[in-house]
Amino acid sequence: MATESLKTLYTTKPYPIFENLKESVSAMTALLDRIIAASVPSYHIADGRGIVFNSSDISKDDENFIKTSLGILSTEKDQQKIDLIRKVLPKLEETLNAMYDSLLAGMVVSQVPEMVERGGLSLMASKMTGHDLNTTTIIADPKTVVLNIKSGGDTASDPNSEVVIKATVYTQNPYASSSDSSSYNITSPVVRVDLRDNNGTRELSTLSMTIKRGAKVPLPSLGSFFSNDTRDGFDNLLYHRLSVPSLHSTVVTYIQLPLEMGNVVAYFRSGKAPSLDRHDFNVQGKLVRSTEGELAVSSDENTTTFKFVVPPGVLKVGAALVGFHVAECNETFAYKYLSFTDSCHVWDEYNLKWVPACKMSSASTATETVCTCDNPPGVAFASAFMVPPNTIDFKLVFSKFDPNNASVYGTLIGLLLVWVLGVVWARRQDKKTRKR
Repeated sequence: MATESLKTLYTTKPYPIFENLKESVSAMTALLDRIIAASVPSYHIADGRGIVFNSSDISKDDENFIKTSLGILSTEKDQQKIDLIRKVLPKLEETLNAMYDSLLAGMVVSQVPEMVERGGLSLMASKMTGHDLNTTTIIADPKTVVLNIKSGGDTASDPNSEVVIKATVYTQNPYASSSDSSSYNITSPVVRVDLRDNNGTRELSTLSMTIKRGAKVPLPSLGSFFSNDTRDGFDNLLYHRLSVPSLHSTVVTYIQLPLEMGNVVAYFRSGKAPSLDRHDFNVQGKLVRSTEGELAVSSDENTTTFKFVVPPGVLKVGAALVGFHVAECNETFAYKYLSFTDSCHVWDEYNLKWVPACKMSSASTATETVCTCDNPPGVAFASAFMVPPNTIDFKLVFSKFDPNNASVYGTLIGLLLVWVLGVVWARRQDKKTRKR
């Protein structure tokens, strides 16, 4: 009914009143945002990846019991929402088309784009020539998404003919009803780009998309460590754990060291701790000139930051470790570290799943993902950015016990005991409930 009312407004003769149209579109955007938020599954712990156990006191049976119990509840709740969004999505897209028609009513070619943003939903509508489309940077959402589009359209068409651009940015993924588990990995805002010209739908030839973090998507932060707590093995490498969610994931790590330290090499290995002789991949650290651009942190004259990139397919899916070799340095020092995985995806409307049909550009950083797509099989795009938890290797920490840090260890032990007792109590209560 709201869609019909909106159509009545923008088809009013002789000219629609644009202020009334935009106000109505803004109100409907807020309503759709709430509907999407209520319909989209969370996918937080359904696959068990959101649960990390750091204690050897928890048996494998207890770990599996906790993961299974929480996973079943989460999966059931998510499945209900998947069924709901599958029913809601066609109506949602129909309503969005009517809203775009309202924004485009009376618009002329090369006019300033119209934008509406409410909550986690943003709309951008524009009319431009085919030539301008191929040479203009499009701001789909000032806070999160920038687009560069190449579209040949009909080879016989006039480059100065009119092209309509509709760009919708969803903070939450409405394409969650995938035929496989690919929706679980989508963590960024989803961008849908629709192009139309005089001949109908216009296909995307090339798309470059920049997804920014910081406004609607949290920025990752560097964690602080002491070399005495992470250094181990004959090669004296600084060890950290990684998690590789997919063979299509690019692994990116940063390490920030005291200024006088340089010549850092990172060694990566799936499943086991790497060494100088045994590893799956090694790479020399690339000096980061501006930490403000790469990490959104102020430059520090007393530190040096290095970046390491592992291409997709090098590491196996699952747990992995990285060891940093800092040349000629055996003393204890403080440093900072960050690791994340990322990949670019397209929603395949025919097979109903997210596919890695786009490449992650080398220009990507911790603050933004840059995806490049050639002849993509769909019009909705997103990335699978994930920061694994900075887990603590307790064997390594306590093997290097420092009395000066006794209060820290005591706090960790106390918290761990409280958590273990809570789990044991909960499981006993569950067994009593089953017997009843």
